[in-house]
Amino acid sequence: MHISRGGQTVRIYDGNGNAWYDIDIPGDHYVAGEYHMWENGVRGLAISF
Repeated sequence: MHISRGGQTVRIYDGNGNAWYDIDIPGDHYVAGEYHMWENGVRGLAISF
């Protein structure tokens, strides 16, 4: 797990160390809160909570 500087995004990794999904915490940058799934090293579109 990695928490971005400022604590706005949490990234969760799978057992192989690849990004699995991001959680964008509600705040200044992400008003509603959202998450993104990763596929083949590419961050997917935002999905609102």
